[in-house]
Amino acid sequence: MRHILYDKLPSELRERVKGADDLETFFGGWPRIHDSEVIRLELDRAGPTLTFELDAFVTSNETDQRGYFKLEHRAVVTWRAHEISDLEIEDFNRQNVLADLALSLEEQEGKVKLKVELAGIFGVQASFLCDELIVLKMEPTIV
Repeated sequence: MRHILYDKLPSELRERVKGADDLETFFGGWPRIHDSEVIRLELDRAGPTLTFELDAFVTSNETDQRGYFKLEHRAVVTWRAHEISDLEIEDFNRQNVLADLALSLEEQEGKVKLKVELAGIFGVQASFLCDELIVLKMEPTIV
């Protein structure tokens, strides 16, 4: 898996991620997912779709009195992937901390699909292909 940090999501990926502009406006760029947590995963055979929620945040370079980076923006982001295939999920449990949410394009049976990888630090690891990824909702939380 490639861990690439984007200031803004590249156009070839942006056309597959509906709501990318809203995320970038709130977070001040494409959010870094490192240390974000997967709160919920939900599969629906209609579609089929996969809906997942991430507690995502952006930190500054400043640290607090405990030595932790200060949070600048934080939100629970609900995503839905449509027409999923090649789904792999492992180790979902009470805490699911991510190293990365990696997006790339991959060809499958002559059709270009969006590949989504939830790279776990602790707990869930997941990957799948989908036609599009939609930001359904973004609920800012107290920083």
